[in-house]
Amino acid sequence: MPKAPHRALLTDFLKSRRARLRPTDVGLPEPAPDVRHRRTPGLRRSEVAQLADISTEWYTLFEMGRDRAMTVRIIDPVARALRLNRVERDYVYTLVRAELPPPRGVRPIHPSLAFSLQNTRDAAVLVYDPWLTRVRANAVAEKVFLHRSQEWLARNVLWRTFKDQDLRTLMGSGWEEHTRRNLGVFRRALARDPESPAAKLVLDALRGVPEFERLWAAHDVTSFDELNQENMVKPYAITHPAYGLLSVHAVVWPVAGWPGAHTRYLTPADDATLEAFRDAGRSG
Repeated sequence: MPKAPHRALLTDFLKSRRARLRPTDVGLPEPAPDVRHRRTPGLRRSEVAQLADISTEWYTLFEMGRDRAMTVRIIDPVARALRLNRVERDYVYTLVRAELPPPRGVRPIHPSLAFSLQNTRDAAVLVYDPWLTRVRANAVAEKVFLHRSQEWLARNVLWRTFKDQDLRTLMGSGWEEHTRRNLGVFRRALARDPESPAAKLVLDALRGVPEFERLWAAHDVTSFDELNQENMVKPYAITHPAYGLLSVHAVVWPVAGWPGAHTRYLTPADDATLEAFRDAGRSG
């Protein structure tokens, strides 16, 4: 039988985390010269098991996603062995628990958020579903981010990132950094609902795009907290065809009752950007 989608995600993720570590990274001795040329990079399953203080057989069953090894108690020792951060550990926990997916479809927008979308004229406000498809946006966001199409895929950030040259130009030199973050947010949502038809549509539309395949294979996972922490350090730049170089602060808020959906609130980080946003708000 085919492996359940959440178990397949678990297997691929754990393999990727083994591959990024060498024995010396985790305090194990350097392999002898005659065994240094391994068939696969990174740690062996037996080495992860040793670090986690469990049997190799049990770790192997866990990595393979076998039901009898899917116990929550094994997550922390494996996370420590593979040097997972908190977000990666939570991602594994979600995959192991394999709870029922959250409700699908567009959820109601809170009246306060609807008011902000309607009345904010000097900041960009965007609401995304769990798969980074734009659900709502105010006039500033529509103009600054060049939202020209209402087609479902054309409203998806990931699809636009790889298929829409205008958005890529907007992101400028930060394209890959922003793309990795967005892919990480998408992957975190995928753990909650690995059989989502919407997620499948996005992934199918991007299969075969070399840059997507390369970045998706990294198995990065990103939380909203990480996005906010990173955005507190420095504003990011937008290269706009009409307004020039814009400097923007951003904060991400989860949408209550809709796991993975979120609001992105982008504010000017300098006077020139403030004037550009106000102009976009007036003419939107």
